Amino acid sequence: MKGFPISEKQGVGSSILPLATFMIIINKLIGKITSLTKPPWNSPRKKTSLNLLTTFSSFKPHGNQDYESFVPLVVQNINETIPKIAQIAEFEDKNKILTYSIFYDQKKHKNTEKIKIKLSQNLEIYGSDKVKNNYHLIYSCILKDIEHPYNILEIGLGTNDSKIVSSMGLSGKPGASIKGLKDTFTTSKIYGADVDKKILFSEERIKTFFVDQNNLETFKNITDNVKEEFDLIIDDGLHYQLSNLNTLLFALNNLKIGGFFIIEDIGIWTIDTWKIINKVIPKNFESQIIEMTETNFVFFLQKKSS
Repeated sequence: MKGFPISEKQGVGSSILPLATFMIIINKLIGKITSLTKPPWNSPRKKTSLNLLTTFSSFKPHGNQDYESFVPLVVQNINETIPKIAQIAEFEDKNKILTYSIFYDQKKHKNTEKIKIKLSQNLEIYGSDKVKNNYHLIYSCILKDIEHPYNILEIGLGTNDSKIVSSMGLSGKPGASIKGLKDTFTTSKIYGADVDKKILFSEERIKTFFVDQNNLETFKNITDNVKEEFDLIIDDGLHYQLSNLNTLLFALNNLKIGGFFIIEDIGIWTIDTWKIINKVIPKNFESQIIEMTETNFVFFLQKKSS
């Protein structure tokens, strides 16, 4: 019977697959099958008993009409309120969105190329997707010295538990990005946080903590253990407005002067939220929306003064 031999013993000319390679293939097949058996997020759903007026009470129109009359108005209100506020925020002074290449050219410095090469190599060694998405270009032009002792925090370690929203899937490499940052910035302290307690770990110059981005109180797990402010905070976690805004609130209170906050993977469907935020950021901070692709954006923040 023919099949995939999985023995580690290989001779000259042998076609036997190494066990590690075999397991990678199997895991990818399992992931593909799992994704095919789950309905996509936008597929039709069964009727629900959810009451829109009580569930989304802040979007309910004023009046005493029947439920059916209110429902289309509530749905419209939910979908269109934030875009309209964004239009008002842009009315006087348009939010200029920069492409990442323009941002890179504006911020690059004498050490950028050296940092870019080393950071991209180290991130890819550990299996991080930051190079594929060009995020390494952002970090290589805002951090200026490989040997400087930065305090760096990343929210979102890359869980591979498919039951957790924003999971990297079975092929994910938890901790890949913070390990790549550690090997690049050789005297820096690196911290990480994630909602998945199973992937938390500690090693030399790396400590990680439990944080649920939807619960601002859990960020105390970081400040209770790290008594210094941060040079860089990265949000690569749950990727939706509430979690991002909680992390932004944390960053506003915990960045050093000159420190940076970056939100990765902002979908175009949420960009209006960030146009509004960009207008109401405190005056001692500089902020910018950066276009990585036509549908993917970054929110950049730097603390300029106390």
